[in-house]
Amino acid sequence: MSKLKTTLFFLSVALITFFLLIRDSLLAKEIFKLGEEKFAYVGKERIQYFVEGTGKETIVLLHGLGGNDYDWRHLVNKLASQGYRVIFWNMRGVGQSDKPEKEEDYSIYKIADLFHGFMKSINLDKATIVGNSYGGGLAMIFAKEHSQMVEKLILINSLCYNQKPPFYLRFAAFSVIPKIAFAILPKYFLVKYTVRQMVYNKKLITDEDIKIYAQYIKIPKATDALIWTARQILKLKTDDQFFKEKIIKKIRVPTLIIWGDQDSIIPPSFAYQLNEDIKGSKLLMIENCGHVSQIEKPGEVSKAILEFIKD
Repeated sequence: MSKLKTTLFFLSVALITFFLLIRDSLLAKEIFKLGEEKFAYVGKERIQYFVEGTGKETIVLLHGLGGNDYDWRHLVNKLASQGYRVIFWNMRGVGQSDKPEKEEDYSIYKIADLFHGFMKSINLDKATIVGNSYGGGLAMIFAKEHSQMVEKLILINSLCYNQKPPFYLRFAAFSVIPKIAFAILPKYFLVKYTVRQMVYNKKLITDEDIKIYAQYIKIPKATDALIWTARQILKLKTDDQFFKEKIIKKIRVPTLIIWGDQDSIIPPSFAYQLNEDIKGSKLLMIENCGHVSQIEKPGEVSKAILEFIKD
C-alpha cells in the first residue's frame, strides 16, 4: 500500500471515529425509566430497582450480562396489567446500582447472594423469578439455595452449560485491551454491534433503543463492572460440571424454560438438555426468535409466563 493510500485510510478511520464520537456526545442525557424508581440497601451497597403494578403476587425480573432494566420494556406492562406487581433491578455494576472495585465481587455466586439480600431488604418473602441469560443463571442459583422464596422459576435463554463463549465475552479476557476499547471507541457503535447480535430480526432494535443502551455504559465505572462480570463468567465455564450437578439438577421448584430457536448466543439445544435436567420443567421454543425472547416476542413470552403462573 502506498504512503498516500495509507494516509487516506487512517484519515478516513479518524474521521469516522470523530463523527461517531460526536454522535455519542449528542445522546440524550436522561436514561429511560420504566416503572417507579426505588433504591434498596444490602448492607451499605445500594441497588437500583423499579416497580410497576400493585398486585398481591410478585414477579421479579433479572436481566442478563450487558443488559439492564430496559431489557424488560415490552414485558412489564403486559404482566402488571394482569394484576401482578412487577419488580426489576439493575444488578451490581449496572445503572445506578453500586459498582464495587474488586473483580471477585462480580462472581455469579456473590451476585446471587446479593439478590437474596435484596429480596430480604424489600421484605419480599416469595415471588415468581424470571431470568434472562445471565439472569437465568442467577435465578437458578437462587432457586436452588432459597427454594422457599421461589413461587415459580422462569428461565429465558438462560446461562447453563459449557460452550464456546461469544466473541465479545472472550474479548473481556484480555487484560488491558477491553478498557482501552471502551475508552476510545464510540459507545453508540459498540452497543449497536452487540445488541443486534441478541436478536434474530435486526429491524426490531431501533436507533432509539441503541441510544438508550449506550447511556448505560457511559455511566462512570459501568464498563469496568461489565468487564469484570464477563471475566467471572469465563471462570465459571471452567467449573461447568459443578454448576450442572450442584445447581441445575438440584432445582425443585416449578420451572418454565423459554427459548428462541434462532439464539446465536446460547445454543437452542441447551434448552432441551435443561428441560431434562430440571425435573418436571416445561419447555417453550419460540420460532424465529433470538437470545432476548422478551424483547423479540413479548406477546408469546408474556402469555406463556401468565399461563404458567396461573396453572
